[in-house]
This record gives sequence, structure tokens and C-alpha cells, in this order.
Amino acid sequence: MTSCGPYSEATLIYEPIEKTVIASVAAPGSVLEVIATEYPNWLKLIERANLTRLYDGYPCTVFVCANYLFNESLPIATAYEMCRSSTLSRKIDARSLLCATLILNTMSPQNNLLITKNNTRVMVNGANIIATIDCNESIVHVTDQTIW
Repeated sequence: MTSCGPYSEATLIYEPIEKTVIASVAAPGSVLEVIATEYPNWLKLIERANLTRLYDGYPCTVFVCANYLFNESLPIATAYEMCRSSTLSRKIDARSLLCATLILNTMSPQNNLLITKNNTRVMVNGANIIATIDCNESIVHVTDQTIW
């Protein structure tokens, strides 16, 4: 098992000159299958928001907190906003995040994501991106804390 999941190989993506690294693995299956296997609490959030169809078969980028604890009493509207604020309507791979500072539009029009980089880390809204899982049509970037 790698630090990014039960996959046999992990690939480290390096940016030339810089020391920035994001652990990356390829995972068979849809983004929902990967989230269900690796981050079941995040799947509960998606189901609570009634947004499973949003992630089914469409290319997207999802920022998932590795240690997110789902709260059963979370209002549906809050779950909905959390999911949309963590999702982009296109696939953005780890290499693209290694560029300069980026502002990315989420599926929630009032919330953007700020991607920044220092010598050793890529961050989204201040949370470190610790791994990336490349799914069939989408990608999951795993963070060490929530991004909202």
C-alpha cells in the first residue's frame, strides 16, 4: 500500500529547478469509486448533498480532505455548498498546479480556490496538497485540511 492508497505504484511529480513534489497515483475507476474506496466520509458528504450525478461520468477535479469527519446532522444546503466549493468542472492535473499562483473557479460561483506554492509544497486555500489520484475521467487532489 502506498501513502496514497492501495495502488501498486506511486509516481512523484517534480517541477524542474524547484523542490515541489506531489505524490501521484493512477486509479482505475470513476472519481466516485475512488472516493468511496479511499475517502468514504467524503462520499457521505456528496450523497448528503445529493450530488452523486455531478461526479458520474463528467471530467472534474475534486479537492478532498484526507481526514474529513462527516457530521450526520450537517444541513443539506451546507453539504451542497461544500461539495461545489471543492469541485472544478474540468480535470486539472498535479503538473498544472505546479505553476505560479492560480485562482480557480469552482462549481460554486461565489467561491474560488487560491493555489499557491512555496519551495516544498503546493497549497489550496492554505491547505497542503499531499497526494493526487488520477481517475478515469477526473482527478482527486488530497489535502491535509479542509479548504473552506
